[in-house]
Amino acid sequence: MFIVPDDGAPKGDKIEIAEKSILWLKVTVKGKQAHASVPEEGLNAFREAAKYALEADAYLHKKYIRKTELFPNGSTFEMTKHEKNVENINILPGEEVFYIDCRILPEYDVAKVAGELRRIGRKYRAKIKVEEVNKEKSGATSADSEIVNVLKKSIKEVLHQDARLVGIGGSTMAGVVRKAGFDAVAWDVEKTVAHQPNECMPMEDVVKTAKVLVRVFTE
Repeated sequence: MFIVPDDGAPKGDKIEIAEKSILWLKVTVKGKQAHASVPEEGLNAFREAAKYALEADAYLHKKYIRKTELFPNGSTFEMTKHEKNVENINILPGEEVFYIDCRILPEYDVAKVAGELRRIGRKYRAKIKVEEVNKEKSGATSADSEIVNVLKKSIKEVLHQDARLVGIGGSTMAGVVRKAGFDAVAWDVEKTVAHQPNECMPMEDVVKTAKVLVRVFTE
């Protein structure tokens, strides 16, 4: 049994028992570079990429609509990073590269998503290549497992909070432990400021976390 202090809530009343599968995709759209005054001599990769991105986004959000008690916001698909294309305003870009961050519910087959997006790309004039940059299949710890029950009891006794079980879209070290075949949860007392300016964990939260862990160890 493992408790990983890698995710939490200000009151310490959230126990993470499951994570979404993660898929990061790199999309390369190849057109033909030309001067902007004669667009007929080229193929604007920016325009093709924009049309493709909108179609792919609509498709994913229409197909992967399931929501669950652990994951009330369902699967998420977000266009994120965009690489630089041309230096000058008067040039049609011949290549566009952007990325999609996919957080997919565990019950879906993450391996199929890239294939579906490749199929959509085949009908475009530009050549569209979809590559998997990162792929992580998720797992879950049973809500009735010993570690969950002991931790919930300890939180109630020390913090006087009724802990709720949740799933998250992020990736924690608890997920790594689950993949190794062990029951694991992510829990601590923390301010929800991950990946924000001045990310921190106040000492008072460290102390509260430690008190609960000591109670767990003495069970």
